[in-house]
Amino acid sequence: MDDPIDIVEMEQQIAKFDIQDKITISEHEKQVIITKAYKDSLYTFYKTLFQRQMVQDFMNEEKVPVVPTDLNMRQYVEKAISNQSIKPPYILITVNAYPDLDFEQLKKKVEKFVNRRFVSAFIYAYEVRKEDLTGLHCHMLIHYNCKPHDVKRNAKSTFKDCCNVKDDRILNFKFVNPDNLQSKIEYVKGVKKDAKMKAMDYTHKFQAEHILQPYYESTPQLPCRGAEEIANAD
Repeated sequence: MDDPIDIVEMEQQIAKFDIQDKITISEHEKQVIITKAYKDSLYTFYKTLFQRQMVQDFMNEEKVPVVPTDLNMRQYVEKAISNQSIKPPYILITVNAYPDLDFEQLKKKVEKFVNRRFVSAFIYAYEVRKEDLTGLHCHMLIHYNCKPHDVKRNAKSTFKDCCNVKDDRILNFKFVNPDNLQSKIEYVKGVKKDAKMKAMDYTHKFQAEHILQPYYESTPQLPCRGAEEIANAD
């Protein structure tokens, strides 16, 4: 027959175990573990921001990838945080059409998009990249008056039959600061860097064949001067 359970002794053993457990992990050690976990989480978060901003800059062909030193990592993180917190009221959207897409279908969708209620001003142009007049795409620079997320959501919905809207390289969004607005307006009008100017010859031929203007813009036009003051007033 088994010995009866000694309740008092069991309680003493439990109390002793609890005390030992508390002694094994002190408050200081707990804080060390928590601090390390916090630092690891921050490192992962900021590393992700750094990589995201670096890739975005590279895809926009404005900057080449940099070696992630402490200094430029801080710079990229600050830029990424700034971009995520307050978005400028201007955005450059590039739609890279499917190779077999009928141009009139893209044209119809572009005209529909720039006339959305949240678009208060725009300039856009159709371009091609190759001598055989393929590589059709459209640059649209707009001033919007809604949430940035809604601009992207609406663009993806509008152009879902024109391109792969799930690929950021195909349906590309670039927010434009007011101080860079003029250069982006000129870009849409066809003023490119030397490496891209050759393709403008193909674009001019394409535009002539389809009886297109070099670019189309709204009335009122996108502000070229005093853009920062106008943006702050919105």
